[in-house]
This record gives sequence, structure tokens and C-alpha cells, in this order.
Amino acid sequence: MLAILQTLIQYIVNTLARVVGVVVFLFVIAVLLIKLFGIDYKPYLNEAGRAFSGARVVDFQEAFGGDSNIRVCDVLRADTDGDGFNEWLVYYQFDANNQKNWKNPCPSTAPMAAAIYDNDRGSPPILFPYKLQPPDRDFLGEGRISVDFQEIVDNYGASNETPLPEMIFRGGGSTHYMTIFKFQQNTPPGSPPSDDVPRYRVIGSFNGTGGVEFDPATKQVTVYDRGPFERSQLAIKKVYNLHGSGNDKTYMADVSSATLAAPTFSTIDFGIPPPNEITNAAYPEKILLAFYKALTKSAKQGWNPADFVAPDSEAQLHLKQNDYAYFGFTGNGEPSKLVVLSLQYYPAAERVPATPTIEGQIPRRSRVDIDVQARQDTSVSTGLVSFELLLIDGQWKINRRLN
Repeated sequence: MLAILQTLIQYIVNTLARVVGVVVFLFVIAVLLIKLFGIDYKPYLNEAGRAFSGARVVDFQEAFGGDSNIRVCDVLRADTDGDGFNEWLVYYQFDANNQKNWKNPCPSTAPMAAAIYDNDRGSPPILFPYKLQPPDRDFLGEGRISVDFQEIVDNYGASNETPLPEMIFRGGGSTHYMTIFKFQQNTPPGSPPSDDVPRYRVIGSFNGTGGVEFDPATKQVTVYDRGPFERSQLAIKKVYNLHGSGNDKTYMADVSSATLAAPTFSTIDFGIPPPNEITNAAYPEKILLAFYKALTKSAKQGWNPADFVAPDSEAQLHLKQNDYAYFGFTGNGEPSKLVVLSLQYYPAAERVPATPTIEGQIPRRSRVDIDVQARQDTSVSTGLVSFELLLIDGQWKINRRLN
């Protein structure tokens, strides 16, 4: 009898081990397939949860009433109002222009939006949506968005005990988006929920074709617009700072405005990090910009302005004499704190072929115009200054001033 019992136990143990082994094997295969094919498994978990819970799991796609123009992409849980309860942060896509598939519930670059569903009103509670609406009914991104929580302004949530960080939404697409929301108690406790006065107010709404950056230390936001300088990857760089006081600090023109305040300053700069070997840059406008950054000690790389001028040229002669007036400056002393107001280049001039002469090939020429501000004994502006650049041994060099 004991032998039979031992045999039975051993059989059960072995069977369970095989079952566990098969389950682990199938799980590993499923994970590998998900990784290999980039499958978004969350919708399938949601469906399984609804099936096993008897429809007790909330399906926000179903809650949207089957609107075919709206597609739920993701649902996050986060305490967005400081009351100790994790609200539902719903990402959704509207004006959908591609069919969802087993890899992605929200394919394509259709506009993205978000809403926060909260249950803090009513008994039993009302599940009420507070829309995260950028100014002018804009969207948060194209195809994808993400959120980060950073404390930017002094603000307390519903509990009034601990500081409540702001929500920074970043969106991709052909343009980069950054939209910052802060919580505000828009209705008295116990009253019906409302979003007529937004519960999550916009304090900053930025977009740029070259990117948008937020510095947590300084709270500065920097926007890069590469549109006018696409070939050379330069950009118009605008820097925004908070203004106002206390709970009303904002990047907008005022607390209720739909437009940004004017940037603290704007300049033309490299839209991406400049080349490691800057003197070999393929475009003459990069060379002239780098020269002025070096001339005004505004280049963190420690470039030498002499490396950007042609040997035995008019420009080299004036640079050796520290003749800053030749480069457009009107004050006294070495210029610093460069701000580039305008930069113009003329690709047609670069297409003129090299001309053979008795002295050899005349190098290709280019013209670049620049207008900058800098600090000498006072703030000075050069006005629009034109330069001729020559292609010498494969490098663009500044030859002479044209005006």
C-alpha cells in the first residue's frame, strides 16, 4: 500500500513538474514573440480581465460609446490631483486614419489627446473626464505621447498637504510638442464635477520642428525651429522662462491666456550638436556661425576664430589686428554673449563651377549674410554683414567682407 502511495505521489509530482515546465516554456515563447514582433499585449490583457471579472474591468474604448473616430491607445494610473487616489489617465487618438492591428492599437500619425477620469464626486461616484486641452483646440502629439511629472510651480493638490508636480506631456511627429498642465481646484468640494473652468490648466504649450527641451534646474524651456535652415540643421532657438508669482507662475502671456509669452531671447544656433571637426563642415553658413561663436567666446567647444578664415585673406588681416569693426561691431573691446538675429545663405552661388585660370582652379565661392547682437562696452548690433567664403582644400574659409 505504501509503495502504491509513493508511486502515486511521484506520478503527481512529475505531472505537475511537466505542466509547470510547459507553462514556463509557453510563457517564455510568448515573451519572445511579443519582443520579436513588437506586439502590444495590453489590449489582450484588458479583454482577458473583462472576461475573468465578469465585465467589472472598465473598458474605456467601450465607455467612449463606440465612436469610430476615437481610439483608446493606453491607460495609466497616477495620482494627478494629490488626493491619494490614482486617477485614470487615458491616451486616445482621434481622426484615426489607419486600421489598428495586433502590433499597435493606435498606428499612424493621427493626432493624440488625453483625459483624466476621476471618481471624486457623488455617491455613488461619478466617473468624470477632465480633458487635457492645449490652447486653440490643438493636440498633444502625432502618433505617440508620453508624460513626465516635474515640480515646476508652487502648487498643492486636493489634500493641501504635499506639493503636487505638474504634468509635462511630450509628443512626436513631424513637429515636437511639449504641453505642461497644473492642477487647480476648479469647483468646491461636494459640488458636481465640471470642466468649464479647466481642472488641469495649461501653463506652457510649445512646439518646434527641431525639438523642445525642459531644464529641471532652471525651469527654462528651449524650442528649436529648423524650418528655415533645413539643409544645414541650424535652428531658430527660443528660450522661455516662467513669470508671475506663487501659484500663478506660467509660461503663457498670463494665467488665462491661450498664447505663449514672448521668449526671453531668441537666436540662430546649431539645431543639433555641431560636427566634431567643425572646420570640415559641408555648409558655409555653419562655418560663419561657428566663427562668430568663436569670436565672441560663445562656443563651449573652445574654437579658435583664426581656423575659419582663409590664409592671406582680407578677413585674416583684420582678425589679426583685432579689428572687430570689420566684422560689424561698433563698440569697444572684445565682443561676448552672441545672439544671432539673421543668417542668410545663397546655394545658387555655390553651384558656379570652378574656373581654370593660369593660376590654377579658382575655388568655388559662397556668400553668407549674418546679423548679430553682442556685448562690448554696451549692447551692439552689427546689422546685416555679408561675407564671401572660398572652398580651399575641401574647407570653407571666410575670405572677405562684401559690404
